[in-house]
Amino acid sequence: KINTHRGKYGSYRIKVEKDFVLQKVYYAADNGYTGPHKPMIFLVTLPLWGIFSFILISVKRIREWQYRWNDQVLQWGGRIISERKKYLKRAAIAAGCIAVCELLFYFGLVCFKIEFSWKTAVFSLLIGLLLYVIWSYWRYHRGQFELFAALVIVLVGSMISFLEPPNVGLSMDDEIHFSCASNLVHKFDHNFSVADSTIVIDYPTLAQHMGGYDRETQKKYTALLNELQRSGYYTDSLVGYPTINIAPAYIPSVIGLIVAKGIGLSYPMILAVGRWMNLLFVAVLTYLSMKRLRSGKMVVFLITMLPTVLFAAANYSYDPWLYAWSVYGLSIFLGEWQQPEKKMELKTGFLISVAMFFAILIKSVYFPLTLVTFFMPEKKFKNKKECWIYRGMILCAAILPFVIMYLINYAGRGMGTGDSRGGAEVDATAQMALVKSQPVQTLVVIFNFLKDYLNPLKEGKEFLTVKGYMSYGVIPSNVVLLLIIAGACMSREEKDVKFPWWTKVCAVLLYVAIGFVCAFSMYIVYTAVGLDTVSGCQGRYMVPVFFPTLFILTRYQGKTRVKKRLGEAGVRAIFLLVMTFVVASGIWVNCLFWY
Repeated sequence: KINTHRGKYGSYRIKVEKDFVLQKVYYAADNGYTGPHKPMIFLVTLPLWGIFSFILISVKRIREWQYRWNDQVLQWGGRIISERKKYLKRAAIAAGCIAVCELLFYFGLVCFKIEFSWKTAVFSLLIGLLLYVIWSYWRYHRGQFELFAALVIVLVGSMISFLEPPNVGLSMDDEIHFSCASNLVHKFDHNFSVADSTIVIDYPTLAQHMGGYDRETQKKYTALLNELQRSGYYTDSLVGYPTINIAPAYIPSVIGLIVAKGIGLSYPMILAVGRWMNLLFVAVLTYLSMKRLRSGKMVVFLITMLPTVLFAAANYSYDPWLYAWSVYGLSIFLGEWQQPEKKMELKTGFLISVAMFFAILIKSVYFPLTLVTFFMPEKKFKNKKECWIYRGMILCAAILPFVIMYLINYAGRGMGTGDSRGGAEVDATAQMALVKSQPVQTLVVIFNFLKDYLNPLKEGKEFLTVKGYMSYGVIPSNVVLLLIIAGACMSREEKDVKFPWWTKVCAVLLYVAIGFVCAFSMYIVYTAVGLDTVSGCQGRYMVPVFFPTLFILTRYQGKTRVKKRLGEAGVRAIFLLVMTFVVASGIWVNCLFWY
């Protein structure tokens, strides 16, 4: 008998006339679902109906826009025709970069007697495009660093999203995040595809044994997933729906899954597009963040290109949501600080508060990040009334996530037993009682843990180069740390706005405060009762505080000899190239090498 919350299903006997090997058994509900594509097409076309209705309502305005658009198109067309030789030359250079990379990879693999695969072809194609993008920035578009930096993030991140194995078990807890996103996709039809449930069940094979990285396994597994996807069978969801505070973080992946399923892509491509939309979301907010800064744009790029950050952004996770929104809100705040002569408008303050609210909505322990933006200088406002309105908005952004969490847990369930991944000895209620009875001993345990945890020279690989279950990057973490510090220092201006000494002290205190809050929360919900250390506190938890700490500590006035010698465009192009190598080398060694 098979029992599920949908009901009881009978037992079945299958008669087979010869011996066979049974590898897997798939349970699915009756095939009353006509296929995953039809409801997805409806959801994809729904926004198109809205656009069509808007056009009918505002025909006059559309005509005005049409005339302007026609003029713009004519200008672009005339420019392309008049400068066609230049554009043809650029296209030829781009094609040449791609062709050279393809040939180099092909002959290099042949020399080592390794088969040239479609994944290697895509990898070398993206490398060729990256080289062209960096060369193009160096030669033609030196004033558009944020655009080219975002393109590099998308291209390098695409290597991760599209070339990984067609499964979960790659990024930390991605089986949970993928299940949550899939549940939201099927919120109305409640049909969790058997293909989806299969990769969730199989994730330990990849996570613990790297069992799906080789070519033959991926071919067989891809064929299986495509067959299960075409079958149209569905099963029960493996996890519950995400709570209202966490659900927004899955919006990018949900959009990607809906579109990919709606147009009928193969299952591995559906999985990859869901990952890739997360990456695109981070790239867009990174671009907008850099646009807000007068100097120090390089800091945003360097942090986003850390292997730990980019790997999470190109997979199923809600960490990129927290990272991208916090960097955007803090970039607006710091960008305003860099313009002391300009009065800040309230709509800018509202944008800061909204960005910080979205950031800490999914993880309230990061509320100290929001409090940073509270200290906007009073001289930035037209009057005291606007100053206090702004501070009120920031306080609301910091407090509202806690209110939402309280309402979610209003049923009176207490603190519960804690995170089940921590083991059977974890009990949050008992641990909290112990903390109240022994506060001094608890502080000693946490601060002893923080001595090593907050030291990037000791824990740098967990902060900077860890890539989930795929191991660590090829470049040593201390080298990566030196690179981002050097790049941040080189990105400053000689007459840059000087941050007072107390802001630098606050940046260090913020770093310690975030570490303490993360360690204390994991001590309560993840650590066995009475243990003399903190369990489960991963280095990636410190990522959101990297940007404000690094930015503020590297803003100082002084000579910029390296920038003068190489030029600002030269320095930026070098770091675009270096960070590309840092991430791409790790993808090749940790992933494609095994294919």
